[in-house]
Amino acid sequence: MPVSKCEKRGRLEDMRLNTPLKLPKTVARWVLSWITSPQAVHLIGEPIFWLGGQRRSRKEFVLCRVKRVLVVRLDEIGDVVMTAPFLRELRRNLPHAWITLVVQPQVFNLVELCPYTNEVLTYDWKTKGHFPELRLHARALWLAFRHLWPCKFDLAILPRWGADYCHGTLIAYWSGAARQIGYSGSCDDRFLTHVLTDHTLRHEVEHNLDVIRYLGGTVREDHLELWTGNEDDVFAEGVLSSRGSHTRDLVVALGVGALHDRRRWPIYRFVDVGQWLVKEYNARLLVLGGGDEEHLGKEFQQIGSEV
Repeated sequence: MPVSKCEKRGRLEDMRLNTPLKLPKTVARWVLSWITSPQAVHLIGEPIFWLGGQRRSRKEFVLCRVKRVLVVRLDEIGDVVMTAPFLRELRRNLPHAWITLVVQPQVFNLVELCPYTNEVLTYDWKTKGHFPELRLHARALWLAFRHLWPCKFDLAILPRWGADYCHGTLIAYWSGAARQIGYSGSCDDRFLTHVLTDHTLRHEVEHNLDVIRYLGGTVREDHLELWTGNEDDVFAEGVLSSRGSHTRDLVVALGVGALHDRRRWPIYRFVDVGQWLVKEYNARLLVLGGGDEEHLGKEFQQIGSEV
């Protein structure tokens, strides 16, 4: 459809009016993007750490001389549970060191009674609203200023093997630790002083323990453990007894959920294992999951009253 000269002139005037408005927004987005980039973090952080003395002397690293260690583990429940052997072996190698562990608030109860740490801090990396990256960096800097910088850590460790979607390296860097150690590919390597490379497919527990071996330590045991108190035990006993279970029963818990569907074991596999446990050991089955995974538990009803 033909456009008149008046309409064309009007459109050109609108473009001229909108261009000045769009330019400041574009500049603001660029500035915010640069402020939260690794280059800017280094540009801001290094002078602070030099003035604070964290960068002035980096003597030859000897594990037994380490006095203060920061461990960053901002993952979900399963990943944190599999960190238990790492924390135990780290404490065995450093019996007198101060060990601080940083986790997200949702998993704090899993580690609050850990006997191998001196301190457990929480950091919520999940943010919503405007300028999420800027707010995330500001939150990390505030945590470092209040709790991490006074400790003057000798070592910051990120035992995670995989994508660092929860920005653990940001906490490790802003801690000001003399050395930051983690796996390549799990984070931005520019935030690390020591980068581990391992592309072999092994259990996550082994990847975690390899960090201790890399540091020159030794590993004796790799078994998992969980730390509970009296209140936890009473609560668990109440849950089981309310469902007809007795202390003499063999109870097997099955965690059927996962953060992503691609990481979830097929439900029919759990059903097969459950049926085998009932048949071979007369086990009672306890299906665990989040509120949005209730439908998975219902599929276990085909097993019978043992669930």
